[in-house]
Amino acid sequence: MLDNPSQLLLRHEVVTPATLLVNAQDSLSRQQSCRAHFYYANLYHHFAADNDSFAAELDPQLFQTSVDQAVLYVPKEKSLCRMLFDNLAAMMPEDATLYLVGPNKGGIKSIVKQLPASFSPAQKVASGNHCLLYVCQRNATQVAPFKLDDYQTTYQLPGEPATTVFNLPGVFSEQRLDAGTALLLEYIGAQPKIHGRVLDFACGSGAISAFVRAHCSIDAIVASDVSAFALATTEQTLHTQQLDSPFEVLASDGLDAVTGRFDWIITNPPFHSGQRTDYEIAGKFISEVAKKLKPGGRLLIVANSFLGYNALLRERFREVSEPLNNGRYKILQAHKPC
Repeated sequence: MLDNPSQLLLRHEVVTPATLLVNAQDSLSRQQSCRAHFYYANLYHHFAADNDSFAAELDPQLFQTSVDQAVLYVPKEKSLCRMLFDNLAAMMPEDATLYLVGPNKGGIKSIVKQLPASFSPAQKVASGNHCLLYVCQRNATQVAPFKLDDYQTTYQLPGEPATTVFNLPGVFSEQRLDAGTALLLEYIGAQPKIHGRVLDFACGSGAISAFVRAHCSIDAIVASDVSAFALATTEQTLHTQQLDSPFEVLASDGLDAVTGRFDWIITNPPFHSGQRTDYEIAGKFISEVAKKLKPGGRLLIVANSFLGYNALLRERFREVSEPLNNGRYKILQAHKPC
């Protein structure tokens, strides 16, 4: 079943075999025999065709070979949209067509008004399925080559040695260390028991991985996430540390691509789906995580205090503790799987 934006594209016969679907959300590229670029590994693994791609940047050669127009599934984050517009402008030739599609309530009405000067003003093409479809053209305005580094922000982790975290639009806590992760790092720093092989699940920009590498005696760390933007920033965050402990940055839909077992698994898992609390990601993770722990291995989670993870953990582990709770966030530790 195609998502509503793709159904609107089909109804108005927008997609041709020479179309590039950017920020693809479903299997439309398979159905229409066109190209698609995914930014999220779960969608890529479920829906991608053989020629589709997954990365934080678009392949600049596409418009020189098999593509003559693009469709952008407009994300809600305005800063991410601006970055994607610039990426497209840097690779699209003059007069090439760009369609913009998205849900009515996803911010598309305001986002189309923020197109950069390299595109003509967007014109509304159609509405339906609770979505809107616009079109614009690449004009003659010259733009610089696209570089992800130009969109990075940085912040420093607390303590010594000095550790810089890199981030990009579309990645959790883009501008600063979030309060939940800060509490987790404070807890780890006060009693650095983390050792052996470590998994940082839903790693975001790599703040947890970087702190653990800097402050704990570990053998290796694996940082996994579903987002291509998160993986790119984690890679740079950990590479810049220049520490001896090996690391791996892994695209994974949940734990699907994670191999081997770990002495510690640490996470600040996402819990939002749009505006509502969604236990699906964390619930699935908790139901599967025990099989990824070594004998004696431990799980360490930070979460908003109101989230009911304690009960979920007790369904899977014989020992669950809450060693820290500051009223807003809590630290949970679990071991001895049922």
